[in-house]
Amino acid sequence: MSQPHRFSRRDFLKFSAGLLGGALLSALPLAQVVATEPAARLGRVCWNKVTAHEAPQKSAAIVATYKFDQVLEIEQTVRSPEKSAYNRVWYQLRQGGYVYSGGIQPVENRLNPPLASIPKEGLLAELTVPFSDSHWKPTKNSRRGYRLYYGTTYWVRAVFEDEKGQPWYRIYDDLLNLVFFLRAEHLRIVPPEELTPLSPDVPEEEKWIVVSLPEQKMAALEGERVVFTATISSGRGKGNLHYASTPSGEFKTFFKRPAGHMVGGSGGSAYDLPGVPWASYINDQGVSFHGTYWHNDFGAPRSAGCINLPNEQAKWIYRWTTPNVPPGKRHIYQPGSGTRVLIYETAVFSPFSGPVRYRLEDDPIPDWKER
Repeated sequence: MSQPHRFSRRDFLKFSAGLLGGALLSALPLAQVVATEPAARLGRVCWNKVTAHEAPQKSAAIVATYKFDQVLEIEQTVRSPEKSAYNRVWYQLRQGGYVYSGGIQPVENRLNPPLASIPKEGLLAELTVPFSDSHWKPTKNSRRGYRLYYGTTYWVRAVFEDEKGQPWYRIYDDLLNLVFFLRAEHLRIVPPEELTPLSPDVPEEEKWIVVSLPEQKMAALEGERVVFTATISSGRGKGNLHYASTPSGEFKTFFKRPAGHMVGGSGGSAYDLPGVPWASYINDQGVSFHGTYWHNDFGAPRSAGCINLPNEQAKWIYRWTTPNVPPGKRHIYQPGSGTRVLIYETAVFSPFSGPVRYRLEDDPIPDWKER
């Protein structure tokens, strides 16, 4: 077996032609070098198992059971008739039945042409397939490392070719200070325009974030104008999990990084999460706003203290808040600076409930109606 070697420009052109039918992708700007949208909406089972029901409610008859990491085709999204549920979103499956959205991570299966070379400082990339197994060497025949999941982010340091001519990216793990290898077509290099600050002309003192823990809601404001709202999952700290509480009070987003490996907890509550995307930290204990790929059950406490958001919403917060991470840098750490964050232990979004009252938009998902 030949030894893996660095990926040359000739290899790049050959692979790009095979992947996309001979298109001259080497002439395209970086932002355009992406695959087309998948034919079907997909969802990965991110809990140990989920059950499909005859109707979008947990009391309906079970028609199927799906296990961790199975990928399902989603026909449409509906709302459960159970109006008291904190999360009424269910997915109707093409194969029949309805599954509760909380245990399904929405994913895509998008392949990407590789870059011929990687600059010395590296490039940020996100995974665009449901999952991909990392390896210790740039070949499938090597020992496997972590299984990595859709929407997670990593720093790409180099590109190599295996014995079959397939390109692999070398990715860096900031926690373990190790490198792993991942099939290059599974990673999309994040273009510079997706990392530029949002509302850069708004003064820092005019930007602020309000979080309500009992309501599991947050809003971002510019002055008194609400510009962003989201449903969150905060810390589930109660009883033996008291350490997993989200703190209340006033904070600032002084430390930010677009990719990171997070670990913590102990025993049954321990977690080991590589590639957590778009983290904006508010204290030195590691509490941050960040993307989430291990659940999709927003609206109830589920974290070890952080504020869980869907990946794209965490990315919006990362870009909108200050300080801004310079291009090509893995993080920024500026104690005392950053966007102001107010976290309340009282309701602030419901009418007449607290010192701050904001109206959040209703969920546009249609109600399910029995046929």
